[in-house]
Amino acid sequence: MDHLRQIALTVDEQEPGHFYWLLIEAKDDARVYGEFMAGPNAYGTYMEALEAGFAELRRMVNWRNGLRG
Repeated sequence: MDHLRQIALTVDEQEPGHFYWLLIEAKDDARVYGEFMAGPNAYGTYMEALEAGFAELRRMVNWRNGLRG
């Protein structure tokens, strides 16, 4: 079976009041993350961006086995 990917969700405020969700993935060194996927649209609050990012992550994940690749 493929390895379990180390994906994390974060929120970036690129300018005041403009929040974007961002999925980041660990590289060979688990302490170093790089951008995996970013939301295309800004949200007016941190929580809206976080919830939208989590919804995208949920669509990608197999609930039994996680996100593998």
